[in-house]
Amino acid sequence: PVTPVHMPEWPLEPDGRSCRQNSNISPYLIFSNRYYLRNLSTDGQAYSLILQGLTSVVALDFDRVDKRLYWIDVSRRVIERMSFNGSNREVVVNGVLHGEGLAVDWIGRKLYWVDSFLDCLKVSELDGRFVKKLFYFLLIPVRYVYWTDWGNKAFIGRVGMDGTNKAAIITTKIEWPNGITIDYTNDKLYWSDAHLNYIEYSDLDGQHRHTVYDGNLPHPFALTVFEDTVYWTDWNTRTVEKGNKYDGSGREALVNTTHRPFDIHVCHPYRQPIVNNPCAANNGGCSHLCLIRHGGREHTCDCPDHFLAVQIGGNPPVLLLPDNIRIRRFNLSSEQYSDYVDNAEHIHALDYLWDPEGVVYWTVLGRGSQFGSIKRAYMTTFNDYGSNPVKEVDLNLRYIAKPEGIAVDWVGRHIYWTDSGTNRIEVAKLDGRYRKWLVHTDLHQPAAIIVNPSSGYEMFAWQTFGVLVHLVVTDMLFCDCI
Repeated sequence: PVTPVHMPEWPLEPDGRSCRQNSNISPYLIFSNRYYLRNLSTDGQAYSLILQGLTSVVALDFDRVDKRLYWIDVSRRVIERMSFNGSNREVVVNGVLHGEGLAVDWIGRKLYWVDSFLDCLKVSELDGRFVKKLFYFLLIPVRYVYWTDWGNKAFIGRVGMDGTNKAAIITTKIEWPNGITIDYTNDKLYWSDAHLNYIEYSDLDGQHRHTVYDGNLPHPFALTVFEDTVYWTDWNTRTVEKGNKYDGSGREALVNTTHRPFDIHVCHPYRQPIVNNPCAANNGGCSHLCLIRHGGREHTCDCPDHFLAVQIGGNPPVLLLPDNIRIRRFNLSSEQYSDYVDNAEHIHALDYLWDPEGVVYWTVLGRGSQFGSIKRAYMTTFNDYGSNPVKEVDLNLRYIAKPEGIAVDWVGRHIYWTDSGTNRIEVAKLDGRYRKWLVHTDLHQPAAIIVNPSSGYEMFAWQTFGVLVHLVVTDMLFCDCI
């Protein structure tokens, strides 16, 4: 038998084995069924609707501090949030291509999500600002991110919340790892496998595995733990169920649903215990993202994706930041923001050409049957207050799908871009003329790109999610991969 670790907030019951929370707050379950969010009492007696009219909600989480729910809508490709009372609903992140997991860092005040289309883990502020790709998921007070991976070789991994110290901790007897959660009172990692039909747990290093249910669950999807009970959703039976978290005894179906139930959480403050936060004071001294390192005592300052520092004539240096619907400027001297391009859609990457006036190039991702594009505009002064509006120009490059990255060759006067929709790297003159496919074989979702023309060659490197490749181009007619 397993003896639970006794914690001050969880008095030990007379049986000497069970712990019960001693707050005056009753726990309840929240779960998604694609088209709505529902709550359910832990005994299954009270069942009510939180929100309906959704299209495809597959992941959700909550924030005990601000009393908000967060969820991913796969069809609309957004992350939304609203207050527990149903007010203040808003979209916080756009352009989430296929979000399958979501977690709120209630300590560091960050939002993490996994995108299976991009095969990466992303982080942002809770309001959606400062999105950064960390690499390739669940958050715990010892400051790690845990995630499940369905690749050719399935595994459960963990990484520091700043993207460092990545490791695979569960690699055997695992096929379709779906749900993952933490028992915070006992420092145990729980997960479900939809192919092998089990629920197991281990310590937080992936060692000392124990089986709760072995091969007798039809299709477990998501799970959560509270007190001595594990709760989970099942796709085949379309049920929310519960049982003893140690040995699976007392298994019970709490509710049958019309649609497949997806993510599930116990909503209670003890599911998000408060610990010390190294980012609490002055955002850790960071200008943008303050991310907690593994171990939880130190932090890393990091920058959002696609930041670029430029100096424009006698004006102060500014950072340019695309955030899907606009390009913002941050004055590094006065620490003030202004909008450079706004009221746009699907802006993704940008680069800058030093010119007497300065020219900014940016990419626009395609959506559905709509193609993407590349645009440019001269840089206006920082404090023009709208008196000198940006005059953007579409380069009219046809059949661009998803231009993930762009780089300006300031010597040869070319633009290079990656297209993860067509799996190509292309090049053209600054005005879009003389377009050429540079690399169009053996690419898999090419992303970020940077040039280095100062060597006398057109030399650049691009990143295909997780793999860095170098390319040297000579006279624009021959390419040699090294």
